[in-house]
Amino acid sequence: MTDTPYSLLAPGIQRKLYDMEWSELRPLQKCAIEAVLKGTGHVLLAASTAAGKTEAAFLPIVSQLSENPPEGSVGALAIGPLRALLDDQFRRLEDLCTRIEVPVHRWHGDVAAQKKHVVLERPGGVLLITPESLESLLVNHPGRARAVLARLRFAVIDELHAFLGTERGRQLLSLLHRVRRLGAGDLRLVGLSATLGDLGKARDFLALSPGDGVTVFEEKTGERELLFRLHAYEKGDDDVREKRLPQALLGDLVDHCRNGRSLVFASSRAQVETAAAACSGIAEKAGLPVRFHAHHGSLAREIRGEVEEALRARSDLAVLCSSTLELGIDVGKVRLVGQIGAPPSVASLVQRTGRSGRRKGEPARLRIYVAESAASTEDAAPLDRLHLELVEAIAASTLLLEGWIEPPTTATCDLSTLTQQIVGLVAQEGGGKPDVLHRELCAEGAFPDIEVSLFASLLRCLGKAEILEQMGSGDLILGREGERLRTSLDFYGAFSSTRELAVRHGPRLIGFLPVAVSPAPGETFLLAGKSWRVAALDEEGAALLVVPAPGGAAPVFLGGGAEMHGRVARRMRELLEGEATFSFVDDTGARLLEEARDACRSFPLPLVPLGDERTAWLPFTGSRAMETLRAMLAASGWMATGRRAALILPLPEGRARKAIDDAAEHLGDPARLAAHVRPRRRRKHDPLLDDELLVISIERDGLDLEGAREALEIRQ
Repeated sequence: MTDTPYSLLAPGIQRKLYDMEWSELRPLQKCAIEAVLKGTGHVLLAASTAAGKTEAAFLPIVSQLSENPPEGSVGALAIGPLRALLDDQFRRLEDLCTRIEVPVHRWHGDVAAQKKHVVLERPGGVLLITPESLESLLVNHPGRARAVLARLRFAVIDELHAFLGTERGRQLLSLLHRVRRLGAGDLRLVGLSATLGDLGKARDFLALSPGDGVTVFEEKTGERELLFRLHAYEKGDDDVREKRLPQALLGDLVDHCRNGRSLVFASSRAQVETAAAACSGIAEKAGLPVRFHAHHGSLAREIRGEVEEALRARSDLAVLCSSTLELGIDVGKVRLVGQIGAPPSVASLVQRTGRSGRRKGEPARLRIYVAESAASTEDAAPLDRLHLELVEAIAASTLLLEGWIEPPTTATCDLSTLTQQIVGLVAQEGGGKPDVLHRELCAEGAFPDIEVSLFASLLRCLGKAEILEQMGSGDLILGREGERLRTSLDFYGAFSSTRELAVRHGPRLIGFLPVAVSPAPGETFLLAGKSWRVAALDEEGAALLVVPAPGGAAPVFLGGGAEMHGRVARRMRELLEGEATFSFVDDTGARLLEEARDACRSFPLPLVPLGDERTAWLPFTGSRAMETLRAMLAASGWMATGRRAALILPLPEGRARKAIDDAAEHLGDPARLAAHVRPRRRRKHDPLLDDELLVISIERDGLDLEGAREALEIRQ
């Protein structure tokens, strides 16, 4: 390689690429090398999975650090959403830096204290870290952190889409502002993502200050072959009663996964466990060589690591997983990606599909498996006759094939994460004046929409809760409850975590279960794709002691579902009211879709009479607009329950229609709507806020008035 970008790299990196038998740099890598080494400002690299984004970012960064190392400071941060992803990158970066003197470090909850101590004592090179660990570094080692990060030049944010529009992303953005003020004034950000629904919002995220330039490189690869099939199944009465997948679905899944590595994503951790155990039994009974494993966040890190290593080493493996394997952890050559049920979002489906067909010339393979209740008779439950999960899966599939991805939402009034950042900054600095805190966190920080008056109200609220205390000088310090909050292990993350019990078989940690739903001694359950019986509860050690046992059922794992975007909901209505057929849908799916359309024609949509003086309202709108419509009804005294696509009113059709019409007047009063949203405490630190602040936050962030009005107009 003699092209100009290659010549810009350090000689040691050039030799390493020669050792790796690289014949050329990819276009994205050439652009990134020139942008980082010859340009200024931030860089956004948007390209498909396996496009070489990690190397595009780090080839020029480690080249610069090798030739001009920052004295006594880390030169670059690599920030990722998952520890496993950082561990995977650590291996790749260590290998990349074998011919240059650039150290590579890790700092997260699974890294030994002595290795973190090395970073504090001899900082340098690249530090791989999660947002939560970066918060911990700033809060618990404020003096050392100033030295460790004083000459920081780059922060590479991997899987940028995972942060956009989330509390965790707002925390990360605030942390980057705080790091910049420690002395890294020239800090440059490099964002990497394969799944961006809005390049503009990603660009805005990277522009830390007004006027910051962001160079965007979007690599649109040519048409990649996708082998895609949506399989539909009918649940029998026993399947519905036992809440299990049909045997035909499980049999097909085993058959489809018998040749090569497979990743199959399920809608819940419980479904991961039941499907993995059932598929293992089917494969073993049939004498098939394929083995099925489970992988999700409630399993011990060691168990997850073993599964990931097995995926890299073996080809006769299928892993049933939650979103834990959705991001870019290297698990080798994956032949097939499966999805049980409708995907949580189009963006998620794109990301998951990208895990297969990563080698040049290979097609990506995707199969979606959807089970619906048999609902061909007139006396079937009305909503079951609409086969809404199948319709949602087809809607997401068509949008995937059209190349559309959900844009991230923008939070303007996240008072929960702002509370965490106030506590973190006060702890980091040992105190702070109110005007300085507002300037650094809001006016010039990650919360620019929080005006001085609202910030003052938040400080007064935190003072009443003894989170903050004001000295005679006017400085704010942590109060009694603030110190307790700061020292809790749960403080460093912006998102809520569930109290859990460890599950242990002898000395081996199997995983974790939520305390609120943990099985009692003598009960059996599934975890890590195996069946266990609780032998004892170790209250002092906060653990369930288990032994292998047959017949376990999947445990309950707590956690909410993803929001539905309005475009997905509108596509669902188009499918129900249309006549289009789809070649990727199997015969059963095509028949069930026609059944749903027949049912749709028999109902006065968007209202579906349910009997028993109840009516379902299907507004075919996004989750936030649905929440707004629910609040609109509550403001008129009607409490609507609901499922993902429908609101259930305790009224017959005629009265339900009038109730909706009468309640529509409340859309002109957002504050009144926000006051009727339940529950109000949705973010991690919301319990610290009073009702007035919660209503303000919901009014600004939790409502979608435009989507609600559009749904009402369509209804009429």
